[in-house]
Amino acid sequence: VDPIFEVDDALWWPNGYGEPVLHDLVATHESGQKVERKIGLRTVALRREPDEHGTSFEFVVNGKPIWAKGANWIPHDVFLSQAKGVELEESLTAYKKLGMNMLRVWGGGAYESDEFYDLCDRLGILVWQDFPYACSFYPDDEEACDFAEIEAEEQIKRLRHRASLAIWCGNNECRSMWYGNWAGEKRPPRFYGERIYDDVLKDCVERLDPTRPYVESSPLLTTQMQPDATLHSDDHYWDVWHGRGDWVHYRESNTRFSSEFGFPSSCSMATWNQWVSHPESPNDLGVRWHDKTRKPWEVFRGLVEIHYPKAETLDDWVYTSQMNQRDAMRAAIEHYRLNPACAGALIWQANDCWPSQSWAMEDYSRVMKPAGFELKRLFADELIAWDGSEFRLIGAGELQIEWLNVDGEACEHERAVFMRALVEGKPWLDRYSTVGEPKDIKIEPAVIELRISDGAVLFTSRGYVHDLVLYPDVLSLGFTHKELGIKGSPAVSGKDVSIEILSHCQVWTARSLAGEHKIVQMS
Repeated sequence: VDPIFEVDDALWWPNGYGEPVLHDLVATHESGQKVERKIGLRTVALRREPDEHGTSFEFVVNGKPIWAKGANWIPHDVFLSQAKGVELEESLTAYKKLGMNMLRVWGGGAYESDEFYDLCDRLGILVWQDFPYACSFYPDDEEACDFAEIEAEEQIKRLRHRASLAIWCGNNECRSMWYGNWAGEKRPPRFYGERIYDDVLKDCVERLDPTRPYVESSPLLTTQMQPDATLHSDDHYWDVWHGRGDWVHYRESNTRFSSEFGFPSSCSMATWNQWVSHPESPNDLGVRWHDKTRKPWEVFRGLVEIHYPKAETLDDWVYTSQMNQRDAMRAAIEHYRLNPACAGALIWQANDCWPSQSWAMEDYSRVMKPAGFELKRLFADELIAWDGSEFRLIGAGELQIEWLNVDGEACEHERAVFMRALVEGKPWLDRYSTVGEPKDIKIEPAVIELRISDGAVLFTSRGYVHDLVLYPDVLSLGFTHKELGIKGSPAVSGKDVSIEILSHCQVWTARSLAGEHKIVQMS
């Protein structure tokens, strides 16, 4: 069948590059059977060309190079049937508001629901789709390959009309596992599963979805295969969390596309209160049980304490670990944005399927962590970034640096405790940071004034605050940042700053680098 379509020429674009225009497609058979689809008109390619840096790894949509800004997506709940409805829509909508334009559906999870792909189509979020093979060796005899082919054909036919679907990937880290000898003495005599990724799945995509790119594995290459692999491939940069530990080492990554990198933190205090009985200390058994970061607890705490003071209470730990995670994502994404050879950064991970301490930007209660809110700045077209020695500006304007004392007043460099990098007239670009390590700074907590009206709570600091975050006493009463419409509280800095939260909760905690603040309710 060679149908002729008459449609307008409006193209589908990913978030930040244009509108994700969708068209109604209706196909009717003479028997009366009818199929209806929402489709987007666009081209998508993965540019893999030799250049001065190595080999590119860059997505191109409608002929335009796309800088991929996003995260890895895991199942939204351990019970897959729960991952739907308003909660799913709110999460994906929040990611769009934060500037994401790509989600990688991780191969260790599951094929997502039609509702998930509907939302990605509508929101302009590209989908990197792994086939469900991850971190293991899979049988690839004739029978196994036949089953793999049947499953792949079914899913390709189900999803190939999706405007959001950008790429198929054969597996997650199976190639790395083989060449990196992750199994040690248990390593099989050959790379089991290779026939599935290199032959079966590749053939299925070429036959059934030939306009989309396919890569056999992520990362595509490993340093055991090729010493300079990161210059020619995407990369899972775990040399921080599973390597040297301190997030400053993100600035040493030279990948062409960072498809996994992450640093964990605690979930919100509201989530602890909901799932653990009377949590008080980060050393409580229940808290420790909900830590699945695959690090000894003392190591996890030690990595946070490189930069932040030791947490004596669970409230302290929630704050310091989440701010450290925010700083880690700052270091990584600012570095990748400054690297002209890098074409994308996908954080590990966007979401959580269980109440836990993890790498997620959004915890299981769907509370966005400070690191998640920071993406609004990190993924913006214009960005003030720190390269390890100085601030640099991506965008137009004149970059200015202000040195601030403990009261947030301008001062000489020698007396400075804080720095503010800014571009005049663009306050959303502002980047506050400490001079030296946060753990070494001692300041008095400013009074926070609280005003309640019509389901909104307005917080205003009376003095300078650094990385102020707000926590409700009762999560069930709602908790949405008014300006962004996202559940949670960003970390804000400045003198006499305000945050407005949509909530009916009247009991709050305010924390910053200074510690816990006194909140005074105003009439």
